[in-house]
Amino acid sequence: MVTANGTELLAKHVINAAGLYADTLAHQLDFGEEYRVLPFKGLYMYCHGLPLRRLVYPVPNVGQPFLGVHFTVTVDGQVKIGPTAMPAFWREQYGGLYNFSAGEATQIAAT
Repeated sequence: MVTANGTELLAKHVINAAGLYADTLAHQLDFGEEYRVLPFKGLYMYCHGLPLRRLVYPVPNVGQPFLGVHFTVTVDGQVKIGPTAMPAFWREQYGGLYNFSAGEATQIAAT
């Protein structure tokens, strides 16, 4: 990799912590072309009347890529169950069409 001021950087390993844009950053640095982020979003549902006081997680199944549905106790004592695993059509699809990216939607649909 060559920096903006022309310095060449060499590394045996690179840690890429760019989140949803990790593949984009890797591609800009000319590596990881075989990898693409396929974004998913998870929604939670509030459960009323469950007397939980701590988190409850399922036993992981090695054959499935997701941890599964779990119960989360919020700081105010409410209980949520989730998450779902729904495909997101652009990287920052948090609600409605806010921050819609036609380019990302096209890229993701082609993956």
